[in-house]
Amino acid sequence: MTIGEGFLILRNGKKGTSPKLIKSKRGQTVGVHEVKRLWVVPAFMLIPGNILSMPFEWWPVFTLGDNTYSLILIPFAIGLHQQVQGMLPKEAVSQLGRRVVGLGILITLIAAAGYWYPIAAIVAVAIAIIGREALTLTQRMQEENMPFYFRKRTMA
Repeated sequence: MTIGEGFLILRNGKKGTSPKLIKSKRGQTVGVHEVKRLWVVPAFMLIPGNILSMPFEWWPVFTLGDNTYSLILIPFAIGLHQQVQGMLPKEAVSQLGRRVVGLGILITLIAAAGYWYPIAAIVAVAIAIIGREALTLTQRMQEENMPFYFRKRTMA
């Protein structure tokens, strides 16, 4: 899911950014771009047992070995909110997208190791939550420390 989020950010995150004017810490009017996106991503999940097939005769049930699984569609909402002030919005959003894809690949590798080492699955969940929040915080702090890209420039 994190890799998918990264690709959505890379592909569609930079579309439709909204420029707005804010006051800087020094009281000057400067421009920023606000990125607000929301995607609904459908995901099919396998539910073990025949819990869903009991009330509905027509519900699809798959048998693998001795186990039965029902298929269910769950829509996930993925959102992005970022305020860009120190670089072009396209560059900032692409940078975030690449970082999210990298985090997703790392999570996938650690989760795959969970097949042999069960504790790795728990570590993967922790890295997913903490890592995504760390990316957001890092990006915000990086933006705040950069000079305003959209500001009034004096001619010398």
